[in-house]
Amino acid sequence: MESDITMIATPAEMDDFFEENAVCSVRYFKQNDAGVYYVKIRHSERKQKLYGTYTIPQLISVLTSKPVTAKQLQARIRQTEEALYREHVKNVEMFSLVGWGAGMRRVKVGPSGRRERELESRLDDYRRQLKELESEVK
Repeated sequence: MESDITMIATPAEMDDFFEENAVCSVRYFKQNDAGVYYVKIRHSERKQKLYGTYTIPQLISVLTSKPVTAKQLQARIRQTEEALYREHVKNVEMFSLVGWGAGMRRVKVGPSGRRERELESRLDDYRRQLKELESEVK
């Protein structure tokens, strides 16, 4: 599985991470600010994508932690569905405030559905993981 994450580390820590890392392989990295890296990693220990910002010890502990159970995945699916519903309601309210005459005049400053798409993607990932987990058990 490949994940796009943000890491906070010094250049020396990143060098040590590249040399001594047995948990994951770094496919690509780019330093954005001082100590902030955008990193694409490949990992086999976790069957799910990672999101967010990590320090090197946090990343290693996440990748070496216990696998997710079906009950945990079902809880995540339920929480993500609730968040998706709330986001959808919020987006419908925001889109309804834009009048018909505003069509092309406010294209660059209009409301966005990015968060809703991210939640849908995460929900699809959780459902796929649950399906894989259930097929492994059978």
